[in-house]
Amino acid sequence: MTTITKITLDNYLDGRKTFKSLNISSNSTGLSDIVDIGGYSVTAINMSTNGWTNANLTFLGSPNSAKNLKTIRHSTAGTELAYVTTANRCLAVDSKFFEGIRYLQLRSGTQAAQVAQATTRTVVLGLTPVNPIS
Repeated sequence: MTTITKITLDNYLDGRKTFKSLNISSNSTGLSDIVDIGGYSVTAINMSTNGWTNANLTFLGSPNSAKNLKTIRHSTAGTELAYVTTANRCLAVDSKFFEGIRYLQLRSGTQAAQVAQATTRTVVLGLTPVNPIS
C-alpha cells in the first residue's frame, strides 16, 4: 500500500525551506511513497548514502490527486524529466518543473524501464515555498 505523507512543520528549517525524506522501494516498480508537497517546490535532492542501483531518477506527479499520478515531462516533445545519478550526490533541481505539482512520487528508472533498487534507498527532498512566507 502506498503511503501519502504531508509536509509538516517538524521538518521546517528557517521560515523558507524544509525537507522530506522518502524511501524508494526495492520492488520491481522502483517507486517511493507519495508526498503531498502542496505549497512547496523541489529545489534539491540528496541521494541515498547507502548505495544506488544504476538507474535514472524520474518523477510522477499530479496537481490535484494522489490517485492520478502521471510521469512528469519537461518539454513540449514529451521528454521525461530524469536525472542521471549515483549514491552520495546532491542534485540541484530546477524548481519550475515542480511548480503546480501537489502530489509527488519518485521512481528508480524511467517509465519504460523501472529499476528495482537492491535494497530500500532513502533520498531527501529539499523544498522551498512557492510563495515566500513573510
